[in-house]
Amino acid sequence: CNYTLVDYLAECQAAVRLLTGESFIAVDSEGVHLSRTGPLTLLQVGTGSGHVYLFDVMTEPRMFQDGGLKSLLENPDIVKVFHSAKNDAEALYCQFGVLVVNVHDTQL
Repeated sequence: CNYTLVDYLAECQAAVRLLTGESFIAVDSEGVHLSRTGPLTLLQVGTGSGHVYLFDVMTEPRMFQDGGLKSLLENPDIVKVFHSAKNDAEALYCQFGVLVVNVHDTQL
């Protein structure tokens, strides 16, 4: 499996610099009863080449603002592919102020 666990701010900034060069990314989040109030604990971001970044935002919640995840998810030039994005998008906005744009949701 080709993945990188990201749990430090500097690692997050480096990963975001690489991800900013992608035309699309696959995104999924995990949490405890994930919703606007159910905490988002892990953000998974995959690339077209199959590499997955696992951002441990429970350990380092500053990854969104200071690490660049917010600007990555709000970047209109990158397509974000989700499956059933509602809870993910709600949690990202309510907990971290992230308004995800250019979303392709695969749920029918």
